[in-house]
Amino acid sequence: MLRYLLLITLLAAAAQSQDVLTWHNDMQRTGRQLSETSLSPATVGQNNFGLLWRWSGSSIHGQVYAQPLAVGGLTGVSGCTAPCNLIFIATEEDELYAFSADSYSANPVWNAHLAELAVTGGTYVNCHCQPGVIYPSIGVTGTPVINKDTNTLYVASAVQPPGDLPPQYWLHAINIKTGEEQPGGPIQIDATVQGPTTPPSQCHTGTGSGGKVQFDPLHSLQRTGLLLLHIGAYDMVYVGFTPVFGELTNGWILGYRHSQLTPGFTPITVFNSAPYGTGGGIWEDGAGLASDGSYIYVPIANGTFDIDLFPGSVDYGDSLVKLLVDPNSGALSVSDYYTPSDVFSYVGDKGRGRCINDVDFGSGGVLIFPDQFFQQNGQGVDLAVSGDKESNLYIVNRNDLGHYNANGGNLVQQITLPPNPPPENEQAYYSTPAYWKYVSGGQTKYALYYSAERREDLSPLPIYMYDLQSSDLPILSSGQESSKTPTGFCIPHGTTPTISANGTSGGILWAIENGNLANVPPEPRCDGGPAPAVLHAYDAKNLQIELYHSTGIQSRATKFSVPTVFKGKVYMGTLGQLPDPQTRKVAGEVDVFGPCGQGCVH
Repeated sequence: MLRYLLLITLLAAAAQSQDVLTWHNDMQRTGRQLSETSLSPATVGQNNFGLLWRWSGSSIHGQVYAQPLAVGGLTGVSGCTAPCNLIFIATEEDELYAFSADSYSANPVWNAHLAELAVTGGTYVNCHCQPGVIYPSIGVTGTPVINKDTNTLYVASAVQPPGDLPPQYWLHAINIKTGEEQPGGPIQIDATVQGPTTPPSQCHTGTGSGGKVQFDPLHSLQRTGLLLLHIGAYDMVYVGFTPVFGELTNGWILGYRHSQLTPGFTPITVFNSAPYGTGGGIWEDGAGLASDGSYIYVPIANGTFDIDLFPGSVDYGDSLVKLLVDPNSGALSVSDYYTPSDVFSYVGDKGRGRCINDVDFGSGGVLIFPDQFFQQNGQGVDLAVSGDKESNLYIVNRNDLGHYNANGGNLVQQITLPPNPPPENEQAYYSTPAYWKYVSGGQTKYALYYSAERREDLSPLPIYMYDLQSSDLPILSSGQESSKTPTGFCIPHGTTPTISANGTSGGILWAIENGNLANVPPEPRCDGGPAPAVLHAYDAKNLQIELYHSTGIQSRATKFSVPTVFKGKVYMGTLGQLPDPQTRKVAGEVDVFGPCGQGCVH
C-alpha cells in the first residue's frame, strides 16, 4: 500500500511539473502538460505566435525521431546561468545534445557522442534499407527518459563497431548537467530465452523446447520510448524492440536496474512476445511503454498467437498484454491479456488471420486513463485505450482484459470508424491519443483526442475529439465525435497530439502535420510527396477553432513526431533536409515556437 501511495504521489507531481521527462509527458502516455501558464487560446494566435529560432546545420547532426525532453531549474551547469532550463535532443547519428531553452545559441551546453561512449571507434548504423523505415542512419530512435532527482538521462543507441562486427545496442546513463556517462555505464543490450527446436514458418508455432532464441540487434529496431520506474533506491529502465525485416524475429522488452549506490546497470528481466513463433514486434509507432506503476501495458504487433490453445503456449501476437512488475526485483511476468476476436477469422488478400495479413493490433500506442470517469454497477472502472490497423478503437478494463473470445464480448467498448467501412475507407491507428480533464460551464468533462490514417483511400483525416461518458459506454455508441479539426493530416501515420493547459483550463491541442504537397483544397489527397512540416494549435475544447499554424518551415516531420511544450515554448523535432547523396549524412533540425512580435516567422 505504501508503494502504491508513493506512486500516486509521483504521478501527481509529474502531472503538475513543467518538466518533460518522458515520451508524451507521463508514463500513462496522456500527452498532458498541465502547468502551462503562458500559452492559452487567449494568448496564441496567428499574429502573435511563431517561429523563434531553429537548431540545424552545424548545431545538430542526424534526424530527430525522439521527442525532445526538457528540465528546468538546474544549478551547477557549466556555461548555463542558474536556474538553468535545458532541452535534450537525441538524433539518429548517436548524438545527444543539451541546449539552453531560454534563448538561442548555435552551440550546445554539452554534446555527448553516444557511439563513442559505448565502443572505441564506434559510429551510428548506416541503414541500407528502404527509406520507409529509418533512413539513412540509425542511432537513437526511441525517446529517452530522465530521472531528475539523480540528474540521469537514460537512452538506448544503435552502434556500428569498427571492422566487420554486426551492429549493437547499448543502454546509457548520462549526467544531464555534464553530458558525461554516469559511473558503471553503458551496458550492451543482449538476451536469450527458451524457444523452439524447429523454427516456425511465418505466423505459426515452432515445435520442441530445447532451443534458444537470441536477441538479434541486426534485425531489431528500438523505437518505443523508454520507461522508467522506481523500486526502492533503484531505477528500473525498460527498453522495447521490434523486428525490422519480414517480422520473422520477435519483439522484446528488456529491463535493467541502475543505481548510483553500486554504480552501473544490472540486467533483471526479459520478455519475448512470441518465442515459439514469429513477429510480435513492439512497434507502437514510437510511443513509450505505458505503465500505471505496477503494471506495463504493451500492444503486440502482428505475430503468432497461440495462448490458451495448448499447454505451455507463450506467443502473444496481436494482443494487448498486461505485464506485472515485481515490486521487489522489477522482473516482468504476464498478468493478463486481450486479443481481438477476429485474430484467426480476419480475411484479407493473403488469406485468413490477422498475422498473415499484417493487420496489427500494435500499430499505435496505449493510453492509460488516469481518472475513473466511467462507472459500472456504481463502481469506477480503470480503463485503457488502443487502436489497430482495421478501423477499431478498443477500450479495455485494466483489471480484467478478457483474454481471447472468438465470440467477442470481452471489451468495455469497441468502436469501428467509420461504421462497417469498405476497405478503401478503413482507418489505421498508427498514433497515440491525448487525454484532458477540463472544466466547462462549471462541469467537469473528459476528452479523448485521436488521429488515424486511411489504409487505402488517400484522403487526409482530421483529429477527432470524443467526449467521454460517465455511464452506459465511454464513447457514444455511434462513435460520433464532439468536434474535429478543419485540417486533415496525411500519411504516414496521422499525428500524435499533445495538450498544454493550466490544470483544467486554457487547453490547447498541438499537432504536427507531416506535410504533403497534395494536401490542399479543393480535393486534398495524401499522394503528392513530402512537404515541409506544419505545427498546428487548436482550442482543446473545440477543435473547429484553429489558433495557429506555422509557415516558412523547410524541414520534414518524422512519421511519429510529437511536439514538446515547455515554459511557454513549443519544440518540434524533424528530419531536417534530404540526406547528402554522397556522404548520406543528415543535418537534423528542431524548430522552436513561442510568443513573438514583428520579428517572428508566423
